[in-house]
Amino acid sequence: MKIKVVLSGAGLLYPLHAGALWYLSEHGYEIEHITGISGGAIVAACVASGHAPGEELNNLLLDMLPGPNDLIDWSWKPWCDWGLIKGDKILRRMRTIFAPTLGDATIPCNIGTVNLEGLNQEGRHVIYSTEETPTVGMAEAVRASISIPFVFRPARLNDERHIDGGVASNFPLDIYGTGEGVFGFQIRPVATPTPPKTLKEYAFTVLDIMMDAISREHIEDAMFARMVNLRAEGSLDFNMTRETANELILKGYHQARVALTKEA
Repeated sequence: MKIKVVLSGAGLLYPLHAGALWYLSEHGYEIEHITGISGGAIVAACVASGHAPGEELNNLLLDMLPGPNDLIDWSWKPWCDWGLIKGDKILRRMRTIFAPTLGDATIPCNIGTVNLEGLNQEGRHVIYSTEETPTVGMAEAVRASISIPFVFRPARLNDERHIDGGVASNFPLDIYGTGEGVFGFQIRPVATPTPPKTLKEYAFTVLDIMMDAISREHIEDAMFARMVNLRAEGSLDFNMTRETANELILKGYHQARVALTKEA
């Protein structure tokens, strides 16, 4: 069965998406178009670049984990960079994995960002796509889409600053309209059992609440799509180990299996 897939923003929980797509692949679903926001954009770009869900995709994501792969480049002047992490290292790694441009994608894809320099509120949420913006670099679009405010330095596309696409629309399930051939995977972090005690915990808790609220924006418009919630604790662990990421992949696989088996 040919399907279109939407992957929500995910922070650092995006290995859940890889597990869910692994389940789909094993059960005869063929992705013909894919959309990704923020962490979901990383997985979407891998798939769009021809990396098959399953062992190949899983291993690529493990090689992109920021902590274990030394991909965190802290800014010496975050007040000037507008972010704690410069993001140059992860961009260089993504360039070695993704197709050069969106037009070079094996599977058409959409990547969502927010343009800080948009002319008006409606113009700030931007979708870069294989069809409409084929010359845009895929790694550059994803680097913009994952630019969590205050964590990553804003990325530049067409000489304009962009930040995390999830700030405007973390789960644009309505992008393909309605229908049985649309699958949406929404990552919803499990609430922290204790109140935040530090500035870092406070900031991450606020981001989790904000992203979860924004995720609800377009769901009612696509009520006929198949939507699967994927859940796990935490969302911004930049030192996540390969073992933890593997556990998330397996969780995504089993949660997709449970959700889609119930529908059958």
